[in-house]
Amino acid sequence: MECSCVVNVDCDGDSAEFASTRMVTAKKPHLCSECNKTIAPGEEYEYMCGKWDGDFETYKTCIDCASIRNAFFCTWCYGTVIEDLSTNFIEGCGFDVPSSECMSKLTPRALDMVCDLIEESWDYKEARMKRISDGSPALALQKATYPYKWQGKVPRKIVMTCTVQGDFNGELLGGEEYYAYVKADGALYGIDDCARIELKENQYRVVEWHKTKKEDSK
Repeated sequence: MECSCVVNVDCDGDSAEFASTRMVTAKKPHLCSECNKTIAPGEEYEYMCGKWDGDFETYKTCIDCASIRNAFFCTWCYGTVIEDLSTNFIEGCGFDVPSSECMSKLTPRALDMVCDLIEESWDYKEARMKRISDGSPALALQKATYPYKWQGKVPRKIVMTCTVQGDFNGELLGGEEYYAYVKADGALYGIDDCARIELKENQYRVVEWHKTKKEDSK
């Protein structure tokens, strides 16, 4: 993941008729427009006011969320920075962690927030790949060409014996474990968060099998 300008958000509506941004010190409590944290009196925050589509609006951003926006965004919509960064981690290919240069720009609290978002995206992608594997056609139907050596079992997880590039995007790294998607004829695909890559028998080793109905009933 490149540092800075990682996220570009296209906000609906016209450009601001005017806008002004400045750093101020809170004289009374405010809520951050991004994370809803209370900005306590004496804390510095970013004050932004402007006029869009004839409406005057103001946004107050705590220094933590401001550091996230400055580190990761080229363009943004006020009020949705955290949500948009989370979406970027979830929809982006790969489990890459932002560069140390990006992370060094964050306040301590912002660093914790970004790490939480990354972990949430990993959990989401893990669950998504598990669902794909659990939807393998071979679990419901196995053709005559289904590999006899599997004895009717269906691979759930594999470990790669070499690195394999996808035809269009994605890659499966040698030595890493991945969920498997298996067709009724026994064709096996390794699943990463970008693509399903069909594999040859010598490119993987099965390390976990789907439980059979008989095993589930025990």
